[in-house]
Amino acid sequence: MKRKNNTKNTDNTFTTVKTSYARAALALLALNFCLTAYVIVNLNEATQDAIDSNSGSTAPQQLAVTD
Repeated sequence: MKRKNNTKNTDNTFTTVKTSYARAALALLALNFCLTAYVIVNLNEATQDAIDSNSGSTAPQQLAVTD
């Protein structure tokens, strides 16, 4: 009678991913997305404030047309 070898093959360790690591990676990606959006919005507001302060007024200026 032949005996079966019941040892598991562990050669494919690169394809084995624990779900806790995958969840942590997704949480970090979501956090990165939120922080990036926050920074972009604040930079946009700061840039618009700088443009408004350099122009002298917050209302758009209208040029008078003379005939």
